[in-house]
Amino acid sequence: VGFSKSPWDQNFSLGQEGGELIFRLRTPTPTPGGFNPQTKTRNLLVPGEKTFAAVTYDSRNTRVYVNGRRESRLNLRARGKLSPFLSGNGLPATATLLGAVLAMGILGFQSGRRIMNRRWLIGGAAGLAGSVVFLMAGGAGAFPEINPLIPFYGIFGGVLAAAAVRSD
Repeated sequence: VGFSKSPWDQNFSLGQEGGELIFRLRTPTPTPGGFNPQTKTRNLLVPGEKTFAAVTYDSRNTRVYVNGRRESRLNLRARGKLSPFLSGNGLPATATLLGAVLAMGILGFQSGRRIMNRRWLIGGAAGLAGSVVFLMAGGAGAFPEINPLIPFYGIFGGVLAAAAVRSD
């Protein structure tokens, strides 16, 4: 199933490759024919069995539903990022990890007992700083509805890292 001006200028196409359904959409993000990236399901088509497929696109995500169940999702805005997963679905984990790494780095260079007594505060502040830099660099651009939560994930990661540091 497709809609296109020509074989090379597809607006969208939904096809099959073996038992997989493949959805290709031509937007400003993918390649002209919509071949990369493409939304692909697992091997789920069974010969002779009726299958109901639906595809949605909301200007950011493509989703493929088969027999009423979501089988795949692709965040097109995450394409071209360092890691599409970490800029999309893994965004909360990315912000938390960034906060933890920054806090560990700062606390790792400090050896004074005075600093260690305030490690929770330093860890939270480092996590907040890391997540704000991450936001300003556009790291969350693929998932804008999570933007307000990114600083909290960073603080959480920083505090977790601070809790793991001991002053032996």
